[in-house]
Amino acid sequence: MDAATQPATALLGTISAMSSFLLNYAVALAATGTLAMALVEAWKAIFRSREYFNMNLVYEWIATAAPPSSPDGFHDKVFSQLIHLTTGKPLVEGRALGSIARPRLYKRVLIQSEYVLFALDIDRLMGQIQSAADAAISNPQRFPELYEFLTRNALGDDAPAWKKSAAKPRPENASPEEIKAIADRFAMLNKFVKRELDGLQLRANYAWARWNQGFSVSMGTAILFGSLLYTHSTGDSFGAFALVKIFILSLVGGMIAPVAKDLVSALQKVKSGG
Repeated sequence: MDAATQPATALLGTISAMSSFLLNYAVALAATGTLAMALVEAWKAIFRSREYFNMNLVYEWIATAAPPSSPDGFHDKVFSQLIHLTTGKPLVEGRALGSIARPRLYKRVLIQSEYVLFALDIDRLMGQIQSAADAAISNPQRFPELYEFLTRNALGDDAPAWKKSAAKPRPENASPEEIKAIADRFAMLNKFVKRELDGLQLRANYAWARWNQGFSVSMGTAILFGSLLYTHSTGDSFGAFALVKIFILSLVGGMIAPVAKDLVSALQKVKSGG
């Protein structure tokens, strides 16, 4: 063998051996990540995590973003009108917003429109809320609390002016400028509410993705930690240092496990020289 090629050959051998080791480790992490995701999906299906998440989303949205000096029962009326417009259930003024924050087990077992609504994925749920918002803006006199809630942050006097205009029949002798002003005010409010709901949807999708990621990492860490404890030799001394080392390895592995499949593909290409 040419002396000039020996270092390169040795380097390739080292890289091949390292990639083989990392590939075996990545395959184990990929299996852990798959198992962790399966357990997370099972957890969400059994304990209805999406339903609870959406319930808390709507609860926090209505309860913490009410207009200042709102009267007693305002939140409940907003929620009742929202449920009416999203599910078609009769408008019940006694429906309490707090009932969705911590629903009792028997309420969740029964098939009720509220809980079927909250079981939807976030995009479809927000689509239903958007439809309800369109109806409330078109009929502010019929759904006054929901209208006031949705337009609470609108600039200027667009919200009260449109509510006043919507309560009156259009005058027959209205000038084109007056008709255009009314139409522009309605369009401005509609676009404003749509942008706010889009922002709520973005925040909800981000929070849901972070929740899934955190739960997956925690589950992967727990699986690796239990596996390493199980495979540890029973004859060896098992002190605090060994536990700390196993925990650190499990934590790092749990963080890498969700992306281990991509790592396996990359390492396979390196090993095959691709």
